[in-house]
Amino acid sequence: MLQVVIKNPVEAGAVATIIKKMPFLEKAYRVTVKQIKSTRSLEQNAKMWAMLTDIANQKEYAGEMRSKEDWKDLMTAAVQLERDGQSIVPGVNGGIVILGLHTRNMTIAAMTELIEFMHAWGAENDIEWSDA
Repeated sequence: MLQVVIKNPVEAGAVATIIKKMPFLEKAYRVTVKQIKSTRSLEQNAKMWAMLTDIANQKEYAGEMRSKEDWKDLMTAAVQLERDGQSIVPGVNGGIVILGLHTRNMTIAAMTELIEFMHAWGAENDIEWSDA
């Protein structure tokens, strides 16, 4: 099964070309077009990582410096808790896992909320933002 996300007329044209080249001899295809909410932009993603880098370079958490990836988990979990609640399960080898922390699936609005939360948190915690 082929699923594609079309975000502009050029991509729509590419999909039309694929469809025209499909082998129709004794075969039928079902094509469904469904409007979806756009996921976060590349600019938002770059902004988030720049902010996470600033935080990781300036702030300790639980007694030690954390990576930008750790801070991404912490910030995303905080926003998810406020928005939807969290799904926390036991890890397969012990510990706990918070499910659903993927910014790649966030809508533009959800990513905006995350960035705004990080700004507010940074202001409360004396983070100096870089120009990036």
